[in-house]
Amino acid sequence: MHGRLQERSRYSIDVTQPDTLTQRIKEKERQKMAQCEQVKKKKEYEELKECTFTPAIKRAVPKQASGPIVVRGLGRHLELKELAQRQSEEKAERERKVFLTHVTNASTKPYTVPHPFDLSSYDKKHEVSSHLRLLPPQA
Repeated sequence: MHGRLQERSRYSIDVTQPDTLTQRIKEKERQKMAQCEQVKKKKEYEELKECTFTPAIKRAVPKQASGPIVVRGLGRHLELKELAQRQSEEKAERERKVFLTHVTNASTKPYTVPHPFDLSSYDKKHEVSSHLRLLPPQA
């Protein structure tokens, strides 16, 4: 039984040399990490050993198209873009004529120059608050 006390358990810590205690702990940790890494690599190797797939890679460069490349819908897209441009130009021309945006000072007659406007929406809250102000206070 005395011999068992002399043997060091792998879980026991030798506190007689505190200087090297942290180094020993770090070394044990590195050994554990290395062992875990080795087990992982071995397991991965065993899994991949059974794989037999090898991809067939073509080294030839694909040929360039000899004719024009056809893009479906491009004609319609360009047509719609041109139509939108034309509508925008027509709208600007109508505004120029109606609102007299490009008036020259050659004319000496005074007149009012109309400007584009936005119609406001009906504000019911404003109407109710204005009616409440008109009512006499109730006692």
